[in-house]
Amino acid sequence: MRRPRCCGRVYESAGDWPKVAAVYEVMVACTQDPVRRVELLDLLAKIHERRLNISMRRLMPTVAPCA
Repeated sequence: MRRPRCCGRVYESAGDWPKVAAVYEVMVACTQDPVRRVELLDLLAKIHERRLNISMRRLMPTVAPCA
């Protein structure tokens, strides 16, 4: 399990979120510990949420509030 974790850190520092997510997906598939599996799934959800927020900010133009 050491190698995926190291790769995940490299990808995370590079901001390559699809690869970071893929690493966590592999780690989830490989773990037998239910508590660790939940921790990894939580991290994976946060990565997807972060990616979604970044994508939404790119898609949404800055809009002035209505008066």
